Amino acid sequence: MELTSASCSHEGALKLKGHIVTLVSSATIELVGACPGCSYGWDARGAGGQLSPEDAQAIDEFIQARRLLNDSIAGGIACSALCDPLPSPVWFARLGLAPTISEATLLGHAALSDEALLRTEIRQRFGLSPQLPNASIATPIGPVTVGEIFENHLFEVDLATGKDRRDPGHVFFIPAVRETLTNPTEIWEFQEGGRRRRRLMYLKLYILAERLAYHIAIVTRDRHLLSSHKINGFNACQNRRVGLPRYAAY
Repeated sequence: MELTSASCSHEGALKLKGHIVTLVSSATIELVGACPGCSYGWDARGAGGQLSPEDAQAIDEFIQARRLLNDSIAGGIACSALCDPLPSPVWFARLGLAPTISEATLLGHAALSDEALLRTEIRQRFGLSPQLPNASIATPIGPVTVGEIFENHLFEVDLATGKDRRDPGHVFFIPAVRETLTNPTEIWEFQEGGRRRRRLMYLKLYILAERLAYHIAIVTRDRHLLSSHKINGFNACQNRRVGLPRYAAY
């Protein structure tokens, strides 16, 4: 569409977070806003111009993918990132939905071998005590109970591995659990193979050491946090985005 900034109201413009793009003029800008209607983009100072065909197409594809996911949420229709053109997780960072965290805010190796330390960390993070073994955390689709089930699950022996779940993937990101539940990027209802009960997956992306880190929290149907862990990269994230989408932050 050959519209210019002056001839378009930019209604429905995307708010972005410093996404670098190329303009038709060959200039590059740190994009903070873009209009899907006229393919015009601008930076934090308000300077901008027509997006290159490649960047305009990428934004149009995101808009279409977002519409498909939102229609699935509204209609209660199952979908899959493996088969359907859902928004790429790369867009979560471009939309400002992937906060930066540092390794200093995460748990370290000491929590892997010291059971008392890990139990203390969990209870302090969620305000738990012998008198208050569970706490409620508000989420976009209703409260989730965090406490005994989550803590005990970490120390249970996994029949598949013969070991408990005290590994870096499960332990290091425990400080991120509250944020993942409170401000998830997506929530999915899913059913694992061979299991009748359906569960909820809360997905959140973070920027850690300038790279995307993918974190999920698994919640039972009666809204108890069961487990949480970091998943390994883009493909693992896509494999998890299967089932009935319940919520998208974008």
